[in-house]
Amino acid sequence: MKCSHVPCGKPYHLSCLALTTEKYKEFTQEYRSQWKCPECVYTTPRSDNSETPIRYHGITQKCFTPSINVNTMRGSRNASHSCAMDTEEKLLKEFREFRLEVLTQLDEQKKEYKLLLNRFANTELQLQELKKEMP
Repeated sequence: MKCSHVPCGKPYHLSCLALTTEKYKEFTQEYRSQWKCPECVYTTPRSDNSETPIRYHGITQKCFTPSINVNTMRGSRNASHSCAMDTEEKLLKEFREFRLEVLTQLDEQKKEYKLLLNRFANTELQLQELKKEMP
């Protein structure tokens, strides 16, 4: 079988292509005239893929740089490290604010609990005084 690619045109043995003579005879003349060898198929650029959708990876514009995944020096750290630090700092700030908010609410609940205990104790004292006054 001969490669139809013009610069190549190499002939191939059917056994090298893992084909039997029966299988070769089943091929149409049109298929044989357009057949390309494995090397040419591999080196020929593929068709236009402009219709392929682009995946969104959630990278923010602030953090994205063209060299984000390229190390320029041995052992160097890339620019995304500072972006990660900014994100960590924002998260820490949010956690601290949340913790402060929870602690504030807990303090308010403690005060309300103590107030209720005092009111209960006063009510109990008043009830005991009423019992003493009653014959």
